[in-house]
Amino acid sequence: MRRRASYADWEMENMCNVVEALVEEEERVSGEYSMIKAGGVLKMIDEEKVMMESLMCIRRAGADIILTYFALQAARSLCGVKN
Repeated sequence: MRRRASYADWEMENMCNVVEALVEEEERVSGEYSMIKAGGVLKMIDEEKVMMESLMCIRRAGADIILTYFALQAARSLCGVKN
């Protein structure tokens, strides 16, 4: 069994795994963001309702933190501010 040279090596290995996971998630979320925005522009969906449902689904799935392109729009919606 191979031992790690130091705690710093272990920490770097874990950070690389986190970065890889974030990149994969970002690609999925950016595609979803684009589809929701396009549907809203074409008046095929209620963009705000679909955006909030998408974010709530992520939360219900167990996310403690959500990083999204919708951050500003979602914050405005939650505070009741109209664009």
